[in-house]
Amino acid sequence: MFPKIALAVPNALVVFFVELLPLLLVSLWVEFYGMTHWPEKLGDFGTASVLPQALALQYSSAQFVIFIASLLIGSTVLRQVSISSETQVTWSQCFLTLCYCLTPLAFSRVLDAIPAMNTWVCWAIGSTLTARALYHGVAVLLKPEQTKGFGLFLFAFVLITFLSALGHLMGQLVLQGRLNAVLGT
Repeated sequence: MFPKIALAVPNALVVFFVELLPLLLVSLWVEFYGMTHWPEKLGDFGTASVLPQALALQYSSAQFVIFIASLLIGSTVLRQVSISSETQVTWSQCFLTLCYCLTPLAFSRVLDAIPAMNTWVCWAIGSTLTARALYHGVAVLLKPEQTKGFGLFLFAFVLITFLSALGHLMGQLVLQGRLNAVLGT
């Protein structure tokens, strides 16, 4: 897939608005639907209920903002690290790489709609597939020297894993109503 992408030289904004953003919105909608229509076991006594729509909407909105922020922050940091390793890349190339590579993480939200699935298992599946995409995406789209490519991949993997795990944790705090306590509001 990535060699064809590299030959086509796609526009990063087109990839974002045509591919990643619709996928993210659809997967968040499926997750929202699952939270508001399919009962989930809550509490120590195993009572099953659905989430109120207001809380599910707050969670979905937070996840959307956190995902986009992770994409932007990740692109900026990846570019700075790429430049420091003497790989001449543009911010647009880093953004494009992360747009393609974060697609599995966005798609894993569909699995999160299933009440019986642990949310962290869904995140781990998405992260694993993101790592696989990053392995090829960094090499083909950023074109680092062979001696620096694996290090750049490892950095990108750790960065995206950290940002996505932090974002997922923040989403869970919103869902549990604890984020207000953390932020002091």
